[in-house]
Amino acid sequence: MKKQILIIAALLSVAVTTFAQITLPEQPKRAKHIDYSLRESGYWIAVQLSPAFATTGKEQALALQCDIIDGYRFSEFLKVGIGISPRLYTNTSPSFCGKNGRPFSLPIYADVRGNFTPQADAMFAICWSADIGYAINEGFYASPFIGIRTGGIRHNFIAGLSYSFQSHSVNDSNNPIHLVGLRIGYEF
Repeated sequence: MKKQILIIAALLSVAVTTFAQITLPEQPKRAKHIDYSLRESGYWIAVQLSPAFATTGKEQALALQCDIIDGYRFSEFLKVGIGISPRLYTNTSPSFCGKNGRPFSLPIYADVRGNFTPQADAMFAICWSADIGYAINEGFYASPFIGIRTGGIRHNFIAGLSYSFQSHSVNDSNNPIHLVGLRIGYEF
């Protein structure tokens, strides 16, 4: 019996010393993870496609515009950015081609946008934007937009109606171009 007690005591002492030497890993020494997709403010980008009907008052054309905008988001109600929007016309008449002879336009502008309604309360939020800038070799450019936005806090699909006004000089007469179209896009 003494041998059995000694063997059990020896096994217990080995077990206790073995478990006493086990140490738990330390907390990693790295920066805290930040999920930027949940932040209210920060850098944002929008990519939009706008098929539109264009007119100079005398002639009409179809236009396709691609907007690339990036900027800073203060909240869901106010975002500011800078955009560039290459636009292609289907009509190659001088009314749309201008001095350069190409049915192409390149507006560069400041963009201000936001929501009228909070996005967290509903599946869709009513949104707006306003662009003001200059179309290279052509003149003043402005484009208001109103539509709906759906998605998460930072990742949204956009759809709505846009109107664009662009001054356009052909043969020393000013024939502005008016565009009315659909805008479809994605913000992240």
